Amino acid sequence: MATPAARELIRGHRIALRPATPADRERVWSWAVSEDNVRLLYPEGPPDLASFRTDYLAHYFDGSAPLQGRSYIIVRDGDDIGHINSNTIDVERGRTELDIWLARDALCGRGDGSAAVELLADHVCLRHDVVECWLQPSAHNPRAIRAYQKAGFRPLGLSLEEAEAEWGPADGRDACYMVRRQPARIRASTGDDLAFLGDMLYEAASWDPAGTRPPRGVALAMPELAKLLQDFGTRPGDTGLVAVDTGDRARRLGAAWFRLWSPEDHSYGFVDAETPEL
Repeated sequence: MATPAARELIRGHRIALRPATPADRERVWSWAVSEDNVRLLYPEGPPDLASFRTDYLAHYFDGSAPLQGRSYIIVRDGDDIGHINSNTIDVERGRTELDIWLARDALCGRGDGSAAVELLADHVCLRHDVVECWLQPSAHNPRAIRAYQKAGFRPLGLSLEEAEAEWGPADGRDACYMVRRQPARIRASTGDDLAFLGDMLYEAASWDPAGTRPPRGVALAMPELAKLLQDFGTRPGDTGLVAVDTGDRARRLGAAWFRLWSPEDHSYGFVDAETPEL
């Protein structure tokens, strides 16, 4: 049986993010002020542990206020290789800043930093409805800039003064503001989305361009399809997500959902009563 810590892992293809604990705080600081990192992270001199604690308050490490900032340990092949965090989330605008550093320079260049920022950006989008994540690498750190570009972040192309006015104070005069914008918000489905889920089911069922495409009403009345959405949201286990355009129209773009079935009543993908069918 998975432990609580294992269930909280944010898992990616290459790396995972483990929620940091108070026991990680001093080690995270030691990584930040290491000889490999301090020149780029703290060009004006490294903070002592007390100053670091002032910047990274307890909630970063105990999870008590995730909207105010949360730290994670980057894990690869069972080894802790670095730290990444989200900062205060601007709920109204759907924005947050990310910070990242690896434990030592020898760990750079393998794609783990790119994977970590992409994984955390996706996580805060899903968990906290964030649509814009930003970073501030040094303009003199081309390796970091390339890594963030691989994760979908792009330089803003603004002057430092313009960037500070829009996004907040710079970490240094050579800060390069980079932003990744999510094309969609992900939210839980509601009863108002049932017709849209039907549209998506119709498209999924009509996946074969060489096949016959009956009218929507005819297709969704077929028993094997009708049962996939019948009374959706009223049965235990019914869970749906809808992707919504971040533009002014909030247009629905796509959906995913799952249901639980029984040995007596199930669809094509049935495994057992505890395994949802997506």
